[in-house]
Amino acid sequence: MHIILFVFILFFSILSYGQSENLVDITWRCTNIVINGDIIEAPSNDEVVRVVLQMIQDNDTDTDDFASNVCNSFTSSDGIVTYNDPEPTFSVSAFTQTLSICGYAENDFFENNYFGFFYDNTNIPLSYDINNVNDLNTLTITAANGDTANYEEFVLSIKDNSLKQTSISPNPAKEKININSNINIIDKVEIYSITGRIIKSLNQPNSAIDISNISEGIYIIKIFSSNSFIIKRFVKN
Repeated sequence: MHIILFVFILFFSILSYGQSENLVDITWRCTNIVINGDIIEAPSNDEVVRVVLQMIQDNDTDTDDFASNVCNSFTSSDGIVTYNDPEPTFSVSAFTQTLSICGYAENDFFENNYFGFFYDNTNIPLSYDINNVNDLNTLTITAANGDTANYEEFVLSIKDNSLKQTSISPNPAKEKININSNINIIDKVEIYSITGRIIKSLNQPNSAIDISNISEGIYIIKIFSSNSFIIKRFVKN
């Protein structure tokens, strides 16, 4: 009897540890979404190389816990991501996006449906299922109405991993922010207001970015290198 009880407690403890550790800190590449039964393939072209999703648990207030993209960045911003362990569900209290215009109709169509999938489920639990097929992890996020967003794990190159370690300082800042990265060349930097309006765009900038001429507030900075990017936030004092 004691053995059975011990096994039950051990099993329950493992289950209670949670599911979310299999979801977070992985780069997921979207393959398609299914909306009202229609399959919409994720674009891959010279404007949108890939659609990725990153969910992070790092207690870093400068990093969004939920970050994705199409033509625009789509993040949780100040929204809270809640993981309902041990159940494989999560919810996001608020989303925000940048406001660029897609150059290709296919990208615009996908973006509207993809962002809409999450906007329609703000503060509503989304379930997720992670499977391994031929040594490739796949992720399906499912809404209450049956719509899905489907992903596969995207293995980062050494360069991508270096970009992931990028940080900015000081934060808050008044005159300049410094991009701290192991990447030799940063292709572009974009700074957006919290409402998604682009404030500044710099090609191949120096590591020190002048922010003296922008108003006080919270901003999103998108840092590009090769075909990858990372999103951070900073406060201008």
